[in-house]
Amino acid sequence: MRKIISFLSGCFVITSAMALGINTNEPKTIKSDIIEYNVKTEEIKASGNTEVINASGQRIKSDNLTISKDKNISTDEIELWLGQHVYIRAEEITRDNTKTIAKDANFTACDDCDNYGNAWQIASNKVIHDSEKKILYFHNASFWVYNDTIPVLWLPYYEMPDPSVKYKTGFLNPSFNSTNDMGLQINVPLYINFSEKHDLTTTLSYLTQENPLFQVEHRLNLRHSEFRTKGSFTHNKMGENRWHIYNNDKIELGENARAFIYIART
Repeated sequence: MRKIISFLSGCFVITSAMALGINTNEPKTIKSDIIEYNVKTEEIKASGNTEVINASGQRIKSDNLTISKDKNISTDEIELWLGQHVYIRAEEITRDNTKTIAKDANFTACDDCDNYGNAWQIASNKVIHDSEKKILYFHNASFWVYNDTIPVLWLPYYEMPDPSVKYKTGFLNPSFNSTNDMGLQINVPLYINFSEKHDLTTTLSYLTQENPLFQVEHRLNLRHSEFRTKGSFTHNKMGENRWHIYNNDKIELGENARAFIYIART
């Protein structure tokens, strides 16, 4: 029979290695095949299919889990679910101040988001999560698509913001395309965040049959207006400067009036 025990946040707070996946300020629920409570040591042991769930839906999944008197958790082969499709699966997880360290870990933000399973995931010898900086650091990282069937890229070191970060300056995933005239095109975008309402994306494109192409996209949202500007520039192999700029602004002038500004030049 599956046992369910609920705890209020004032009584049960997870501050150990599980802090990455569970918000300590929310009520918790433990679901497990077997739950044992030692009255003398005030220790909780959960065996079988075990989940620790908080009110927002974040959860920990493991086969065997022990919660000590001081609320520390010890377990092997654990899954930390950071969102609906985001989790880290690891053989061992430890906690050191603000850093959570997962060894022999797999990370994905696309669990079953495709008809064929996980569209992508990162396998790493060690994943470190800094809860203060909100950054995930991957050591000896391999990028795979479709449930570890197709290797795509290997990097000795890689870092990315954790799922709680909405905006952060940094490089975005590169993209690839090709044309008959310019050959293979590799795009490396850099996202620059100024505020929640103001950001910029610059992209440097390497072309196998042409000179590099530089692109920029600027976005600004104000309370009663929004501004969008795109542009590009290249000095091609024929010695010509080629560029374009597209601008599309919307400005609210009141309840009954709105102004649009369009600029298109190539």
